[in-house]
Amino acid sequence: MHSVMHIITLRGPGARRAAPSRVMASCFALLLAGVLYAQPRPFIGVGVSHARASIDPVAVGAGTAQLLVTLHVDPGWHVSWRNPGETGLPTRLGWNLPAGVRVARETWPVPVIAHTGVGATHTLEGDVPWLVDLDIDGRVTGAGAERLVSLTMRYGICREVCIPEQITVHGVLPARGSRMRAVPTALRARLASDGGVVRARLTNTGRTLCLAAPPLPRGAAQLEFVADSGTAIDAAVPFTAVRRSGVTMRLPAGARLVTGTSVLFVRGTAGVGARLDFTRAAPGCAATRRR
Repeated sequence: MHSVMHIITLRGPGARRAAPSRVMASCFALLLAGVLYAQPRPFIGVGVSHARASIDPVAVGAGTAQLLVTLHVDPGWHVSWRNPGETGLPTRLGWNLPAGVRVARETWPVPVIAHTGVGATHTLEGDVPWLVDLDIDGRVTGAGAERLVSLTMRYGICREVCIPEQITVHGVLPARGSRMRAVPTALRARLASDGGVVRARLTNTGRTLCLAAPPLPRGAAQLEFVADSGTAIDAAVPFTAVRRSGVTMRLPAGARLVTGTSVLFVRGTAGVGARLDFTRAAPGCAATRRR
């Protein structure tokens, strides 16, 4: 995996040693230029040539802020969703945030699901958005100043083969009165909507999943179910039955679904995310043991 490294050479061969006062003045000038630069430049992983990233402030409120992260993938290339499917490398987001700031929710894009000879793949291409909600401690908000945030994205960039890469991009935690960016309609349409919590039951010794009234995306395309990685559901699974009271599907052997598992219902390019709950009764589903 390529690493992110930028080295600034202060002295070259044959160069004279600068006076301490001049060095301090130069460093101060560089620091000032960085503070005044309204939109920090992204630091890009060594060797990355087919993707770029940006962070834009979207909203700020009392103890909250919202950022738009966009990964710009060159035409003909793609990256994978957090569960890549049968092939590819998962995309991971790693945040470096100021003290008193934490990620409350990440809204992920809906992957393109393709069924190939080796299985289903879940890919992302073009301008790929994430909408990130942050919780901010009141003392940070009260400071009233923009603060630097940093995001490292790790993924596989793929064409014929997938190459592991990473990219680090900087943005600002917006303060009140900051200039915000509206999320473009085309990007918002790519984001999964939040379906909340769905009551679920497992039957047939855990091989059949029944979901009570899940928030399914509309459309004529085949309805499919994708779970986060770590569940042994490595690829999208089509539903076997859709009823007014709920839906059922046959799970692959070894699937591990528990309360709190994040899932995505996909129909074409539309998707609804939800979290499973096996602890409460699921109307319309046959009773079975709780998970």
